[in-house]
Amino acid sequence: MMKNFVGKNNFLVITVFYFLPIISIIIQFMQFNLKSEIEFDRFFFNSDAVYMTQLCKDIIQNNAKLTDWIIVGAPEFFPTMLINYIICFLIGNYFISQLIYLIIQILAFNIISYLLLKHFTKQNYALYFNGITNILIIFFLNIKPFEYIFISSHHFGTYLNFLFALFLLYKNSKNKLNNILLILFIFIASFCNPLFLAYFLIPLVSTNFIVMMLKKTNFSKINFIYLLSGISGFIIKKNILTHDNCNECINSYHNMDNIQFDEIKISLYHIKEFFISSSSFIQNSLAFITFFIPTFILLIIYLRQKSISSLFKENLHFFIFIIISILSTVFCFIFFPINPQFRHLYNLYFLALLLLPILLYFYFNKLYIPKIIFYSPLFFSLSMCLININLNKKFNFDYYPEDIKYIDSILDEHNLKHGYTEWSYGNRLVYLSKNTITIIPFHKKTPLHWDINRNWMKKDPEFIINLDPEELGLKYSKLIQEHNLSIYIL
Repeated sequence: MMKNFVGKNNFLVITVFYFLPIISIIIQFMQFNLKSEIEFDRFFFNSDAVYMTQLCKDIIQNNAKLTDWIIVGAPEFFPTMLINYIICFLIGNYFISQLIYLIIQILAFNIISYLLLKHFTKQNYALYFNGITNILIIFFLNIKPFEYIFISSHHFGTYLNFLFALFLLYKNSKNKLNNILLILFIFIASFCNPLFLAYFLIPLVSTNFIVMMLKKTNFSKINFIYLLSGISGFIIKKNILTHDNCNECINSYHNMDNIQFDEIKISLYHIKEFFISSSSFIQNSLAFITFFIPTFILLIIYLRQKSISSLFKENLHFFIFIIISILSTVFCFIFFPINPQFRHLYNLYFLALLLLPILLYFYFNKLYIPKIIFYSPLFFSLSMCLININLNKKFNFDYYPEDIKYIDSILDEHNLKHGYTEWSYGNRLVYLSKNTITIIPFHKKTPLHWDINRNWMKKDPEFIINLDPEELGLKYSKLIQEHNLSIYIL
């Protein structure tokens, strides 16, 4: 196979089809032409998707402090919030800032995936299959969790942290500086999201212990330092980011990482239902591939097939690690008061796109690929670009939907600055509005105290959108109804 992956011409071909899908999604974004399960607005500009940018916008435009914000149990300070802040600081157009974040996140994913794949294979081979990964994710896998790569929410930054930690781990494990960097990164990533403990820390220490038993060596002290680093990050985060003793609000996201042992049977039922009822055939197939490949490789090592087992043995630690990472990520939900969702299980689905090229490389590293097959991703990528891009549509450099424009006109007319609304309009309205307004989102009659500025909670509401004021114990002076909106002026 390696014969096809050398030479300047081949490198140029690979580079072209590598970037074509990225160019395609950029153009589709600017044309409001997303090919997804859900429409453009509800995907890119829902209250979850714009939360990080909204927080940064508040800090930059309104001189708010980070400590003013009630941040959920997975704060995602790195890399998600940091990247958002830098973009928003440099660019005032928040439509374009969403686009730039999309580009940076895709490229970050590409770079780290490429570095990991190159570690196990060769440079051009890694670039080639990374390009195929782009084609699959952007043109075909318009399903959860793959579509989350385009937005700055739903924990995709944690998966990037996982990939980068893997790279640090296998880059040069005997280098002291590399180990120090890994220890610091484990602390940061665990602070940013407790899921990182299940993704990386538990599998790392468990794998090290298993390999120690197999090789009959001593358990290295570095494992205790890894544990101390990750657990410290988790505990410090849990004590700093709190919003307790709130009897009048819903703040359950802060309790989602509370460990419990009294509902294991119910949790197992929800895990089973997630794969049976909530997952499609494609999603379950990718999950099966991710788990099957390392299991298959370990079986080959066990059976000692001389022709290939030596290649696999060199990476025994990696394949054991992947299996434990999948198991710990899925079954950690036995002990948490939250059901598994696609946004929690990136390693279960995305790793199939990393493991399959590694398996092919180990098995067929001397196979010659016909030119028609080698060049087919280029032709395919060009064809999909032509199918997905509508050259008759205009390019947009701002986004101001009609419902937000209408709400702005009402708020301008009555000089209203603060109100209550349902969650679906909360951050989305504050983010897309051309006015400086503040919102407290509600679920029915209960305020949702997450992803908002604490200072907004001290204000008296001046308007209510799509909620019943009487249920909230409030009276209104005027009701305006239009565009499926009910705007109550208090």
